[in-house]
Amino acid sequence: FPPTHDQAVFDEIKGELAGGELRIRFVFLETALFDGFCQLHGEMDRVCTMHANCCIGLENKVHDLTNMAADWKNYTSLAPAERRGSGRRWTAPDQCEDSMRQR
Repeated sequence: FPPTHDQAVFDEIKGELAGGELRIRFVFLETALFDGFCQLHGEMDRVCTMHANCCIGLENKVHDLTNMAADWKNYTSLAPAERRGSGRRWTAPDQCEDSMRQR
């Protein structure tokens, strides 16, 4: 649907699905549960999904998501008591941030 923004396309499709034959019900999820390189919250104990959709270049995405996976592995290896108040934060997505600045 070029040059339409992806969110506008989603809104149109969502309307068709909700009012159409499928009668799909849409609910909004709490944004605190989703983190991404565009807006990194840093709260490891709340995030359930990480995305890199604003990162430019596959190599940059893979590099920084690999760092995030290592952060998650280290975080989840802690005992629950150690996780609470540990202050652990995500590694900054430096390569993705650089790719966005060069835009």
